[in-house]
Amino acid sequence: MKKAAISLCILALLLGTTFHVAGAPPSHAAYSFHFSAPSVETRDGYVALSVDNATTMLQHAGEPVMPSATKTVTFPRGTRITDVDVHVHGMHTRPIDTKVVPGPEPIPLNMQTATPVQEPGPVYDSSEMYPEEWLRWHTGAGLHEGEHVMFLTLQMFPVRYAPQADVLRYVERIDVEVSYEEPSSSPVAADGGLLIIAPETFSDELQPLVDHKNGWGIDTELATLSETAAVRGRDDAEKIKYYIKRMVERNGVSSVLLVGSADRLPTRMSYTDDGHDTPFITDLYYADIYAADGSFSSWDSNDNDRFAEIDYRGNSDTLDLYPDVELGRLPCDSEGDVETVVDKIIQYETTASGAEWMDRAVLCAGDSHDDDDGVLEGEYTKNHADRYLGDFDITRLYASTGDLSTQKIRQEISTGAGFVDFSGHGNRYSWATHPPGDFDTWTGFKISDISLLSNDGAYPVVVLDACSCGDFSDGTCIAWQFVRASDKGAIATYAATALSWGYLGSYCVQGLSGYMDVHLTEHIAARGTTGAALSNAQTDYLNDHGDLDAIGYKVVQEFALFGDPTLAIGGRGGCSIGAPRQGHLYLYGNEVMSTWFGRTIVVGPVEVSATTSEDITTVEFHVDGELQHTATEQPYTWRWDQRSLGSRTLTIVGHRQGGGTSEHSIQVLYFNL
Repeated sequence: MKKAAISLCILALLLGTTFHVAGAPPSHAAYSFHFSAPSVETRDGYVALSVDNATTMLQHAGEPVMPSATKTVTFPRGTRITDVDVHVHGMHTRPIDTKVVPGPEPIPLNMQTATPVQEPGPVYDSSEMYPEEWLRWHTGAGLHEGEHVMFLTLQMFPVRYAPQADVLRYVERIDVEVSYEEPSSSPVAADGGLLIIAPETFSDELQPLVDHKNGWGIDTELATLSETAAVRGRDDAEKIKYYIKRMVERNGVSSVLLVGSADRLPTRMSYTDDGHDTPFITDLYYADIYAADGSFSSWDSNDNDRFAEIDYRGNSDTLDLYPDVELGRLPCDSEGDVETVVDKIIQYETTASGAEWMDRAVLCAGDSHDDDDGVLEGEYTKNHADRYLGDFDITRLYASTGDLSTQKIRQEISTGAGFVDFSGHGNRYSWATHPPGDFDTWTGFKISDISLLSNDGAYPVVVLDACSCGDFSDGTCIAWQFVRASDKGAIATYAATALSWGYLGSYCVQGLSGYMDVHLTEHIAARGTTGAALSNAQTDYLNDHGDLDAIGYKVVQEFALFGDPTLAIGGRGGCSIGAPRQGHLYLYGNEVMSTWFGRTIVVGPVEVSATTSEDITTVEFHVDGELQHTATEQPYTWRWDQRSLGSRTLTIVGHRQGGGTSEHSIQVLYFNL
């Protein structure tokens, strides 16, 4: 019995274990925010307000547009907020001569002429202050810098308005004290692993992608629909979601790739009602695993089997919406589709790093709507977003300068670009916009134009800020065609799966589709992963817009990634230890199982392999800083068979053809006697 107990202790030491900690006593966090007096500007018969340090706006159709400030803080997932105490200081009152400007009505981006509406609503007849309070707050569970957290967003209103009396009340300082209780146990860390879910018939074609990702140190697993069908759930979609939850909690999975068209892999339909095209497809359902309190986020809090109901026939579900995994879909309908896209992903990640075309950005836009301000919404959005593109050589194909045409779009993409952004109107098969003030003329890009591209090996990340370009509910859409096209097109696209919405004039970047466009640009330009770009943009929207209406809920849900969520934007330059894999146990050269806490354990000899980008020509293998072997041709491997016991640092050093090196190291518990 003693030997058995000792063996179990050693095994626990090697593989790791988890321990629960006792619940901590209530804690407190204090925040203080300082604001200037409001600036009042008369514009078109209304008053527009602004306040220093209040950089966002509370903006709803027909209600006063009020300056706001948001502060988002993170806590361990499962934290409970027990109280938010607010104190204001330096309160002042100021009468104004006219009404505060009302928020504009959202406009659909669906290639239909829309009449702008910006009129005062019923709230202007009220004698109550608007907004009703100095601070609102909300929570949600999501990802932050690779960790599962609970977000607490504080939305402050340093100036409030009495519409009937036309009086402003404003403060110099708002103090906030948050009381909270942390959870009794910590959530499993997100370790960067990738889960691929697909029909079994796609398994062979997906295996090269699994091997490629594992080679770059991304712990990747492939699960078939027969495996997901074995877990509990009311239907196939919920079973997939519960399976993802299981893999998050068991293996620390942080990214999910769904492979299959709407006919091959289940979709979830959202009943968030914008009054036009309800229900609609949303893959955010699969990414939003947890509610703010850490429980399963079913999206059906009223248990009527209609999901994500917001204002639908009088019903509304309680939704979290914050993504807990970074998720993308490849809506493949055949083995040929899978093979094509897998080849493009591997080629891109292996060759794109350092390529000149990666530093080019192409922005396509014009005048989206007929409005009194004369603002060219598409171009305004692009000019607002290009502040994040400082590292790019920007080509602007704008209708206002006469540079926007189908031929020029094809030409610029075929030349090679790292990023292409379209802003305007759309449908499943095309994107288009107008010249300034000419709303009878359309200039754009159709799904058939993709076949005329010639950018083999130089695939951009594409944003389609328009209606329905990502609607894959009934076959191939333009967003998916960009990615599935062989030897041309895009490596990943972001698009709305349904009718999309925007604001007129300079309001276009404050919310809805224009906001998502700007923030997708910000995160794509950071050159992380494509999945992180979408997840971060959705999280930004939820943090900056605390009081969502049905259209706001819809915008967050409908944007989808058509691509691999772990795709490294700009490629994976350098080298990585492909085997032994981080966080796995090897017995005499065979990979046996994953270990907890990311420990790499090797018993007996093992073959060490290096995964490299195209520019690496030589790889050195080192143990504890001493050179053991140099490989000068593919495959770059070395058999590690030294008599040794204990922790060792395994390092590979890749030498680039044009000079310079790249290296990667892991710690290994090595037992070979």
